Amino acid sequence: MSGKSDSGVDARGTRHGAEVTSVFSLLGYTVSIDVKRKGRSGVFYQMQLIAERDDQAISVYLNLKDHRLGLGEVMRLWAETYDAGIRGLIISTSEPSKDAAMFARFYGMSVVVCSERHIYSRLLSELTQTVGERLAVRVPGDAL
Repeated sequence: MSGKSDSGVDARGTRHGAEVTSVFSLLGYTVSIDVKRKGRSGVFYQMQLIAERDDQAISVYLNLKDHRLGLGEVMRLWAETYDAGIRGLIISTSEPSKDAAMFARFYGMSVVVCSERHIYSRLLSELTQTVGERLAVRVPGDAL
């Protein structure tokens, strides 16, 4: 398997992949990188990172490109996590479109927007504030 997902981000061995892995490990999760996961439909999905603890699994998608997450991309990610029966978390260096943010919020997908320099501190802050709760989805225009 290559370390690249559809986003073009190589989660294996990158500083950002290591930062995300560190945060989840600190919170007691086991993290797997570049995971093929079978959905309830029988379809296999390639997921960048999966964080698991107890009976909870979270698919983490890193969007570190200079493009806005569009509705189609968020819908695809939601469909994959829904079919796999796990929660979804998007970490992005760019704001999602308004429609993508509304869709994510409605369907319970978490979106954390931060600069590349602040992924570790932002993610740690978001996750430690909401352990055991649903993560907040930021709508474009909210303060970081």
